[in-house]
Amino acid sequence: MKTFQIVVALIAFMGFVFLGCSEKSQLPNEPVSSLEKVTTNDYNANITILGLVDPGTEKIVGQNLIVKDRVALTRFEADNSLVKGNLLITINFRFNLNTGEGPTHGKWSMVPDDYPDGLWEGSFTGFRTKTGESEWTENVSIVGKGEGDVIDGMKNFADGLIYSDDIYERTGFIGEGSGIIKSK
Repeated sequence: MKTFQIVVALIAFMGFVFLGCSEKSQLPNEPVSSLEKVTTNDYNANITILGLVDPGTEKIVGQNLIVKDRVALTRFEADNSLVKGNLLITINFRFNLNTGEGPTHGKWSMVPDDYPDGLWEGSFTGFRTKTGESEWTENVSIVGKGEGDVIDGMKNFADGLIYSDDIYERTGFIGEGSGIIKSK
């Protein structure tokens, strides 16, 4: 009886093997999806504030100054025309009233000078630290995505340093950074 069960199982197994075989290839003639080669472009940039568009809202909670939706127009001078232009930044932060230190975050958008039908949009996070008697430095990480024109589908990743001499960053800032643009 045991031998009979083994023979039946072996015949069933062989039947499945033969049914699975075919003269026709199981591989598609055309690729199902193509993988495009991703290219990267490095860049370096400087940022300067052109003016305050909206001071946003300020409130003091405990020992913190909390600012929401402060909007600044800045100039982003880059050595790559894909990311060179005026940059609109919406800034949110919570700074310690005594030290001027704390976390920052926000969003940004830019129409590149040489590609007026394109638009970069993204976000940033950072942390501001007191680095001198009346000096503060903020480390920021930036991400963004391009839409339209030649930047459509491109991604932008950058790290930067923002410098300020105002404890509450009301009078402006300058900065520098470097980044990578990745194609679609």
